[in-house]
Amino acid sequence: MLYTYHKYPNPLVDENIQLLLNNPETFAAQVKVGEKLELEYFFEVKDPNGNLLGFIWFQFYSDENMVEISLGKSPNAEKFTGFAETVLSDLDKIKPELPQEWLKADSHWLGVVKKLNPKKEKLELLLVSNNFKSDGEGGFIRLLNEA
Repeated sequence: MLYTYHKYPNPLVDENIQLLLNNPETFAAQVKVGEKLELEYFFEVKDPNGNLLGFIWFQFYSDENMVEISLGKSPNAEKFTGFAETVLSDLDKIKPELPQEWLKADSHWLGVVKKLNPKKEKLELLLVSNNFKSDGEGGFIRLLNEA
């Protein structure tokens, strides 16, 4: 299935985003409906029919040349499978939407899975199968330009 990525900078929190971000097993944030998220590189992920499947967003840590990837399937898209697998395999498709100064030869992707996440082992195996390596501190990294 082909997903499309729609940049949605600094989104307003709706009930869907609130449920996802406030879940203690995944993000454990404390956001309220109507609040603006300060995330310039936030994308809605949709299927070919325009149905919302989830979200992906990125934050850059310049001191480490690290682009952190956060993704979450929409609570309203539970029937869809393969969300994380498809999004991770599409990183090169999304890369052109990110600032060029993030895309240095020595920059890395960073993926982190919360300890409470019930899919922790599956997600960590998925990261490893996408050429991410454990950083020994609970995260997984991969060179940005590595397939």
